[in-house]
Amino acid sequence: MRPHVLKWAALGGLTAVILLTAQISAVGGPAGLLQVGETSALRPLVEAELGQVPVAPGPGHDGQIYYAMGLDLDGDEVAPLLDHGAYRYRRILFPLLASGFGLFDGPVLLWGMIVVVVASTAVASAALAAAGRRLGLSEWVALSVILNPGV
Repeated sequence: MRPHVLKWAALGGLTAVILLTAQISAVGGPAGLLQVGETSALRPLVEAELGQVPVAPGPGHDGQIYYAMGLDLDGDEVAPLLDHGAYRYRRILFPLLASGFGLFDGPVLLWGMIVVVVASTAVASAALAAAGRRLGLSEWVALSVILNPGV
């Protein structure tokens, strides 16, 4: 692999680690990243795996959904608990990878989600740097991935 690609992969991954560390600190620990809603139908399932978790107001956010999907990749138990379960299960790649194709649950699944986010940010940064250079642009276009905290 070319040195500039490795450089951007490392920078993307490091940036993701820094942002996730800050977010983990702000939301009460790694489980807080899931943003489990205080009124979510998924809350009992998540808490059965992780114990009591920091909760978000209302129904919560997508992290809890991806976590629950990682626990139930075929959707037998989780899909009926979701709004638009069939739609959600069309986005199975993240929970599939994070769960090690169904091998991981509990805290390991949660950390798998974190690792997949870091790895995907690293790969996206490297890929954009390589594509930019190949297209005659600056490899610095990779900053558009790194400086996007929504990544």
